[in-house]
Amino acid sequence: MKNITYSFWHIVVITLLIFLSSVRVAGQERTKVTLGFGIPELINIGFRTQINQSEAGLSLGFFPPEEDSWVISWEKMFSVCGDYYFHFAGKSRFSDLRPFYARAGLNYWKIEWEENDIDNCLSTQIRLGRDFNFSKKTGMSLDAGILIHLNEVNDAWGYVVGYAAGINLFYKF
Repeated sequence: MKNITYSFWHIVVITLLIFLSSVRVAGQERTKVTLGFGIPELINIGFRTQINQSEAGLSLGFFPPEEDSWVISWEKMFSVCGDYYFHFAGKSRFSDLRPFYARAGLNYWKIEWEENDIDNCLSTQIRLGRDFNFSKKTGMSLDAGILIHLNEVNDAWGYVVGYAAGINLFYKF
């Protein structure tokens, strides 16, 4: 298990370096920094880089511990999410990127429960959304769709199909 976690963090670091290096290649107003909340992204910070009418994104998320809840309790919860955005309709006054998009992504969740039990969840999501540009540099994204767990987490979770949704504020470089 230690080797899997070690390899996972290598992948995250390499992916972040690729995204950060793309800032120099893509030029002005082609890269966004995002801050948001969503399911499955949790409270997250991320990057998106634009390629024509598409974007590729990566976000890292967490959720504060919930202890002694009457519903559910956990000690640690975090996620890593990689997404592809295809912008397809509408016009924006502040951007050449079309505001409506379809989004597909892959997400890894790690949940450490109070009973020293750990769930590693791998899921995919498909969403439709819209960017609202407030200026040439700032805006907000809203999207919703479906979430599908790709692995059997435990007997309680099984294979789950659910909802995915998110809201993000973004700043363009």
